[in-house]
Amino acid sequence: MNARGTMTVDAVPGRLRLGAGAGTGTSGELSLEAAVWSPARLRAVAERLGSRPGELYGLMRGRIPDWLREEGLLPDAGELAAWEGRLEAAASEGAPTAGQLVRLLESRPHLALALRGLPKRELLGGVFGAWAAAAPAAAEAGAGSKGSAAGGLAAELARLERRGPGDQAGEWLSEAAAEGMLHQPGPQFREVRSRPFPADPEVAPPSGAWAALLPGAPGVEEGLSRIVKAVAEAAAERAKRLPK
Repeated sequence: MNARGTMTVDAVPGRLRLGAGAGTGTSGELSLEAAVWSPARLRAVAERLGSRPGELYGLMRGRIPDWLREEGLLPDAGELAAWEGRLEAAASEGAPTAGQLVRLLESRPHLALALRGLPKRELLGGVFGAWAAAAPAAAEAGAGSKGSAAGGLAAELARLERRGPGDQAGEWLSEAAAEGMLHQPGPQFREVRSRPFPADPEVAPPSGAWAALLPGAPGVEEGLSRIVKAVAEAAAERAKRLPK
């Protein structure tokens, strides 16, 4: 991170871990402590980001929403003072300055969230779980409504599986929501309209190891089943009203 050498930086809840990298000539790890937010606070942050897909997309691209900055995402004065002491002692070993670390956290806010107790996988799992819980209500109000990103989530599940597991899928979800892909009909929409729609559609259970993919979202398979069933029922109801 500086002229003396490089260090790897990683974050886990409550600790920023600096490991010696190429050019430092040292081994070992330096840990800097930070306050972890309460579960209720973390849940509120995940829910707010889930309701604002544009901000979630920006966060994945290195932009911190103003409200999240005001929430105290970045280290405060007390934490920085403690960091300065640890870093000054390690300065000869190629450690970065506190200012450099703050700039790093600003450019990679997912590290700052992990430091506060919300790693990237848990964040995306929480957002996905919130969307799953909201989908039945959105489907009843009208599947595909532009007023809800969750309402069209089920229509994109097959594409999500093809995008691959883990963080890549989560990033695609946030990007798709920001661009409106979750509530816009695809190119085969007209073909679907021309086919007879079953009055009582049968919904197959979701395939794939979703529980392993999103360990931070309890009941994810049940949530997916509810999404697909609710959207299928709403689609069947809407199909009845289409002109013949």
